[in-house]
Amino acid sequence: MASFMSTSDSFVIASSLLFTQDFYFNIIMKGKASIGQVMTVTKCMSLFMIVTGICIALYSDLDFIAMLMIGNGVLGSLTIVYIGMFFHNLRAPEVFIGMVTNCIVCIAMQLIRMFPMVDECAQCELEGNPYGGMSRYAPGLPAPMGVGDPEESLLWLIPPFWGSVVALGVTYVAHVTFLTFDPNANIEAWFERTFGFPEKILAAYGTERMHKDREGRIVGDLLLKINEPMTTPGAWIFLLFPFVGTAVGLPWGVWQNELSPEPTVEGWPRWAYRYVMVNTAGTVCLMMTGAIFWYTRPEFKGKNRKASTKRMSIANGGGLINVEAGGPRKPSFFGTTRPSDPGIVPTRGGAVAVVPVTDIESDPVTPYGEPTDIESFES
Repeated sequence: MASFMSTSDSFVIASSLLFTQDFYFNIIMKGKASIGQVMTVTKCMSLFMIVTGICIALYSDLDFIAMLMIGNGVLGSLTIVYIGMFFHNLRAPEVFIGMVTNCIVCIAMQLIRMFPMVDECAQCELEGNPYGGMSRYAPGLPAPMGVGDPEESLLWLIPPFWGSVVALGVTYVAHVTFLTFDPNANIEAWFERTFGFPEKILAAYGTERMHKDREGRIVGDLLLKINEPMTTPGAWIFLLFPFVGTAVGLPWGVWQNELSPEPTVEGWPRWAYRYVMVNTAGTVCLMMTGAIFWYTRPEFKGKNRKASTKRMSIANGGGLINVEAGGPRKPSFFGTTRPSDPGIVPTRGGAVAVVPVTDIESDPVTPYGEPTDIESFES
């Protein structure tokens, strides 16, 4: 119970904070919401998350596997975001379209798995139509693992797979379409004005923007000091085996005659035991890839240390900070960066200069000489 509660309350807090800070505070209110307004929205979102979770648990017939399919499918939307690290010409509207497509496809495929698009469903009758109408928990597995309908072979691949595949294709089509009909990126400019964070907020994290880097220079500079498995021939076998090995290890021969007797090994059918061993070996290969072939190149070890950023919470950041030529303002509810000198000139974009530090523990004093608790810093 304690383990469950620690996970659930963290989920509620993180979800409500992300919605409040990223969506409400920065996008809807453009950073002009009062502390009272922010606190009200945060508490309302926390209450909404708690009530929704309780209602799903008490009144929904969705089982754990169905919720896992939908949750992992929606989470797969991040795949479209991360491929921007490798395909640098992708733009925000194209990625957004791909993410929405992924969510729609995942939910649609899960609904088809639950509510089959057939005239008759013997499996639904056997399971008692758990979701009402003509429904089932999931399509039957293929032989020899089950007696699924071969006409539903597409459903044997889980919804997150179809969501990612379709979303990648739609993202590519959207990319080509925007390049053809909007070469000046006017839609992207509108998208950034409408949904993007203000420049004065982004300025606290540096002047470079990865989504505007069309040559991949930023990612290239980050990976210059790192040895990657993809560029190391010795790691290729460990990268290929989890995909090729597990595909070859499937019980292809057993499918030809599902009624033939199969010996058991450790209480498992022999084909299942072999596949578990192959799948375990694939997991070990991925672990070895991360442990052996990901490392900082020797010539860059210990040469420089990335400077962190000394940030003050509102509790220890009292007073007014002159961040714009138009006059002072109070620190943000979510914390703000304080200059090392009260007379420092604001940087471009309205953000104050960032104070680099190499060891916060050795400097337990604020930039104004006020002793403070180390935990009040965010680095």
